[in-house]
Amino acid sequence: MIAAQRGNWAESIAAAWLIENGYEIFRGDGRASADFVALRDGICQRVEVKAATHTRDGGKRRKTPCIKDVHPEKFDMLMVVLDDCSVLINPTAAQITGVR
Repeated sequence: MIAAQRGNWAESIAAAWLIENGYEIFRGDGRASADFVALRDGICQRVEVKAATHTRDGGKRRKTPCIKDVHPEKFDMLMVVLDDCSVLINPTAAQITGVR
């Protein structure tokens, strides 16, 4: 899967998770700093979605999934979608690697 397809896939999984958990979601026009704006119980959050993989170049498996290009000042909620379609919400550094 190429990067753009992987990103779209992760955003679809994240959107489904948000809706299933009672959020209304709004997608920007591509110029916003976050992937979605999510609203629940009167609280509005900027949501950044990242696809993470356990596989390194060369096919070896990592113990923790890896993401890149994370800028915490641009979002309120970080959603990391893993290879198995599971979702981590605001994961700790122990749950993922490669956060910068």
